[in-house]
Amino acid sequence: MSTYVASYVFARTDLLAHITTTLQNDERFVAAWLTGSFGRGEQDVYSDLDIRVIVADDYSEAFCAQPWPDGARTTDERLALFSLFGIPSVIYDAHGNAPEGGTFTYVLYENGLNVDWILVPQSKAQRASDTLLLFDTVGVSMEPAYTIEPEEIRAKAASEQVNFFWTMTPIAVKYMLREQPVAFHDFLELLHNVLREAERLVAGEPEHYHGGAYATLCTTLEERVNAIRQLCERMLALMPQVAHMGGYVAPSPMSIMTIWLAMADNSALQARYAANREAVLARIVETLQADERIVATWLSGSYSRHEQDRLSDLDLRIVVADEYANALCEVPWETASPTTIPERLEFIRQFGEPGIIFDTKSMWPEGGSFTLALYYETGLHLDWVLLPQANAQRPAESMVLFDMVNVPLEPAPEPESLEQRITTASDMTGFFWMIAASSLLCLYPPRYDPVQFHLLLDWLHNALHDVQHAVDGTAKPYHSGAYAQLAPTRREQIAAYRDLCNRMLALMPEVERMGGYVPLSPMQPVALRLRMLEETEM
Repeated sequence: MSTYVASYVFARTDLLAHITTTLQNDERFVAAWLTGSFGRGEQDVYSDLDIRVIVADDYSEAFCAQPWPDGARTTDERLALFSLFGIPSVIYDAHGNAPEGGTFTYVLYENGLNVDWILVPQSKAQRASDTLLLFDTVGVSMEPAYTIEPEEIRAKAASEQVNFFWTMTPIAVKYMLREQPVAFHDFLELLHNVLREAERLVAGEPEHYHGGAYATLCTTLEERVNAIRQLCERMLALMPQVAHMGGYVAPSPMSIMTIWLAMADNSALQARYAANREAVLARIVETLQADERIVATWLSGSYSRHEQDRLSDLDLRIVVADEYANALCEVPWETASPTTIPERLEFIRQFGEPGIIFDTKSMWPEGGSFTLALYYETGLHLDWVLLPQANAQRPAESMVLFDMVNVPLEPAPEPESLEQRITTASDMTGFFWMIAASSLLCLYPPRYDPVQFHLLLDWLHNALHDVQHAVDGTAKPYHSGAYAQLAPTRREQIAAYRDLCNRMLALMPEVERMGGYVPLSPMQPVALRLRMLEETEM
């Protein structure tokens, strides 16, 4: 064990003892335990501390207040508590990670130690079995044991996962064909997680924590194609079990994936895909213009930005006359469905036989529907959004195909106020350093996880862009795929990481000049973690 790693472990042990003794002797706190790797008994020398602190109800209003859902700040009461154990360099509230009524605060101390603090009111506290108790003065009850959900519920959930897998796979292949390896690995990891969730539901097992990525880094086109094929084969093997449970699975989804995978390194097949898409688009315009139910149609997505390429899908926005809206736009399910209503199915079948469907309510406007369809014969990917005329507004960034009723334009968004820009710049700066400290754990030899590192590296890119646009007062433009580039070796990964940190350090004075707040010396604990990484490679 290197000198720095040994001192890190000693400091973490000392900090945990200090926290335990302090909280146990404070009447405001009635119990505490460790979750995460320590709770599961899987900790290693690099593990952080995940501490759940139970607050006596008389004090919970002060300690568990949530004046914001997330941000690079915390309340004065929580800050005073966290500061008892060192100087916080980076703080980030993310209460979505806490149980009901509780709060979550990430704290990175100047000495490089990280504590995830979860504070929960006593009245809402329950302790899971995979925890390490530090103290308990009131006898907090244990969480109920896991019970297997009824097969009918699991079958429905598994059907949704299976269908989602097949709708996302062509998108992963699309990024592969566009030579965007980081975006490809992002979707590859998504496919792994969706497949494993479907397998868990079929087996009737509880959720199991998995640290890091399931996917492995693929540096060649052949490796990427094989990775997709292997996942598809595993899903195909699972589907009969889902069907046996009473779930729904699409017939022959692999025929569509075969079309997409055949386009790998084959420009002629990519050109054929594009030609089929343009032919279908022309037919859609001609057909819908003659359909009395449809009053306007436009394209959003890459076409609206004039960024379409040979692999682009069609993002269609169809405005339905109000007298037909109930029949065509109805969505009788709350979660996504692998089928659609008969009226909508008949509508989208005019342009080919859809082999895979993902149907849900549109995000906007109210009363609209969203149907992703992948077609058997061509492999075409079409997103159908059907909008009731009464609620329809057209974004300024759109490509009008026809409009018989002069659909009104969406109001232009109000520019962010200086106060909003300051909050965004400040919060995203803190978010950057939280992810920066965490992402280094992916590079330590026992945990080396280049896929997870690249996904977090792209988060850092996005946070940096958010801060820059908030400082400049400009809208962040749409960006397809990932900002991060693939760094195949650990040396290149560290270099890419250092570059992003240096760019953020250079930007932070501008955040302060506009009136924002930035973390105190964030590079100090990060540099310590980098030093620990360097020592492990000596």
